[in-house]
Amino acid sequence: MDTTQLDTSTEATIERLQRRIEKLKQRQRVARENVARFHKLDFEAWNKKDWKLFGDLHTGNVRVVEGSMVTNGRDAHVQTMQAMLASTDSQIRSHDVVFGSGEWTCCVATAVDRNAAGEERNSSVCTVARWRDGRIAEEYLFVGARPEG
Repeated sequence: MDTTQLDTSTEATIERLQRRIEKLKQRQRVARENVARFHKLDFEAWNKKDWKLFGDLHTGNVRVVEGSMVTNGRDAHVQTMQAMLASTDSQIRSHDVVFGSGEWTCCVATAVDRNAAGEERNSSVCTVARWRDGRIAEEYLFVGARPEG
């Protein structure tokens, strides 16, 4: 193998690695942007019951799965969430674990739910979301009681 072939092979490898690094940087950038949008979804839209913003952060054909319940479409998801809050107030207090990779984000949050009698209950909410063009296109919600202490 002459040095010209070696140089060409090395250059090609370096170019491939540089393209791969750029793709990884792009995925990280997208994930950071989507995590920031998710903070906005919970702390601004959900906590303030800003249903317009809540809807704007979902695609028109969003698919949401929570246990055995599946909703299709933004309007159906917004209506389901509004109905859920008819009997209780729910506030997201913290995002305890948040990470993302490319178009996917995952967040484990602490919520405080208050019923009409003023009784509070803490819960954990895990949301796994796939984003498309800055909006949630697919969402999986897992809600459970949060143990004390």
